[in-house]
Amino acid sequence: EDLGSRAAFAKVNTDLPTLIFFDEARGIWRMTAAIDAKGDFAKVKDDAEVPWGVTRPWRVFSGENYEEDPAMRMVLLDPANLPDVEVEMKMLAEDEEKPVETGQESEVVMNGSQEVVGAANAEAGRQSIALAEAIRLFNPEGGLEMVLVTGRRIGDKNASRMNGLYLNEKDASETPKCWTKVGEERDTVILFDAKKSKWKICKGPGAKGDYAHVKDSANLPWNVKAHWKVYNGEKYSRDAELRVSLVDPTNLPQNVTIHVSSSAATPTSIKTLSNPKKRKRQKKR
Repeated sequence: EDLGSRAAFAKVNTDLPTLIFFDEARGIWRMTAAIDAKGDFAKVKDDAEVPWGVTRPWRVFSGENYEEDPAMRMVLLDPANLPDVEVEMKMLAEDEEKPVETGQESEVVMNGSQEVVGAANAEAGRQSIALAEAIRLFNPEGGLEMVLVTGRRIGDKNASRMNGLYLNEKDASETPKCWTKVGEERDTVILFDAKKSKWKICKGPGAKGDYAHVKDSANLPWNVKAHWKVYNGEKYSRDAELRVSLVDPTNLPQNVTIHVSSSAATPTSIKTLSNPKKRKRQKKR
C-alpha cells in the first residue's frame, strides 16, 4: 500500500511485529501487526500528521469490539529528557548473538536523522552495522562497484528484502551488469531486463516476477528518473521514496545503518560473499 508522506513506526525488540501508521484510504491511524492486516489492535480516526498529534481517543480491540481508551496516548520521545517509565522487551538468550555495537542510536522513525536500511530493528538472527563497516566487511579490497537501495518504508511489503547494500560481482567491462545484495542468505539483485526495457529488483536473472521495477532506459540504475513500482502483495504501486544510488567510498552518506543476517556476517560467509568466484562455486553446489 502507498502510505503517502507520513512516517511509519515499528515496535522494537519483540518477536511479533507491531506497526503504527496512517491508513490514507480510511483516514485513520492504525496500530496493527502488518500493513495489510485486516484488523487492528487499536485505531483512531484523526487526520494528525504524526501519531503523537492525535487528539481524539484511541479505540482498542477488546476481543469482541472496539472500545475507546481515553488513557491511551502516544508521545514523541526526547532523548535529552526521557520520562521515568519501564518498557517490556524480549531478552536475548545466552547463546543468541547480540547486534553489533556501532556507536549510533537506535532508530525507529523513518524520517528521522538516521536512515535505517533494512529491517525496523536488529531482530534475533540479524545484526545492525554502519555502512562503512559493511563496506569493510563485504568489499574489503574496494574493487567491487557498490550501490545502495533506500527509501522503502519500514513495515511496507518487501522493505527488508530490497533496502540495503549491493555489489557488482562482475568486471566493470562485463555486461549486462548485476548488483547483488550483501549480508543475506537469499539473493536479491538489481539488473536490467533488456526484453522489457526496465530495471528490476528481484531474486535473480531467471526470476519470473520481481519485488520492484521501473520502465526507464537509463544506462545505470542510479540514473533512473522515473518512479519505481513495488509489489505490495496484490499489485504494483508507485513508491516515490525508493531510490538506488551509487556509493562513493570516499564520500559515504552519513548515519546510514545496514541490517544483515548474523549467519551471513560470519568470517567464512563474508569471505565467500566478497569473492565472486567463490560465490558462484557455492551456488553451483
